[in-house]
Amino acid sequence: MGFIINPYQVQPGVPAFTGILDTYTGAAVAYSAARRLATAYTGPLIRVRRSSDNTEQDIGYTSGNVLDESALTSFVGANNGFVTTWYDQSGNGKDASQSTAAAQAQIISSGTVIKLTGTGTAKPCLDFIFGNYYSTSDISINAGQKFTSIHVDLRPFQGRGFWMSGDANPFNVVHYWEDNAYITSKNYSGSLDLIYQYYPTRVYNIVTGLSLDSNTSSSIRFNGTALSGAYTTIPGLSSNNKFNTLGRRAGGSDYTVSKVQEFILYLSDKTSTISGIEGNINTFYGVY
Repeated sequence: MGFIINPYQVQPGVPAFTGILDTYTGAAVAYSAARRLATAYTGPLIRVRRSSDNTEQDIGYTSGNVLDESALTSFVGANNGFVTTWYDQSGNGKDASQSTAAAQAQIISSGTVIKLTGTGTAKPCLDFIFGNYYSTSDISINAGQKFTSIHVDLRPFQGRGFWMSGDANPFNVVHYWEDNAYITSKNYSGSLDLIYQYYPTRVYNIVTGLSLDSNTSSSIRFNGTALSGAYTTIPGLSSNNKFNTLGRRAGGSDYTVSKVQEFILYLSDKTSTISGIEGNINTFYGVY
């Protein structure tokens, strides 16, 4: 007599999936071009437009919980592919979208998935060139709010890296590379002023920002190491605001110019678990 195996039951020797958001809960938004981030999330990772006829299609994940590259390349063919929607896996429904073709980041070039690699296997990324950005519904953040933001990217040259900003006046900015000397959000109309230390061009980084108290102190980490010295202590929010733009300083002409794989924002201080968060990300991407 044979046995019927239930395909939905975890079989002996096959570990159940545990995403980074299952272990480190409470994310306000979470985007990844390369992997599924939470057990509760069962939707697609990205929506892609192919250049041949501008048809769009959602692209999900494989049984290994990584981007379904086979489905992606089959859909796009030998053409270019651009991301129209970067789906929020936090459960909060803050999908990042862009309907203007010229403003969409690229993920397929002539039939080949665009990837980044460090010490591990190359993983897919969104290639932001100047003018690419996404909009999402408002993520409210209050004066004195503690927050933690982490992103994975590589800059192709000395230019701005990943932006997350809001369109209020004054508005706030999280995470971007300034042109030459430092990474800074600048102080727009007395609002949030993040200052990051400059790192050399073409650096593959896990960048972490921690807002440690109400308005006076934060810290910046690169690849699991806290920076020290000048330009590493930054004030928190001085007024209530919101984030709703990825890849551009909202209302301005500053844009992301980098390849981006993942972005997670917590509206809480994750100092006690940040090493674990960064370790999870590094284990998957092999950044350092």
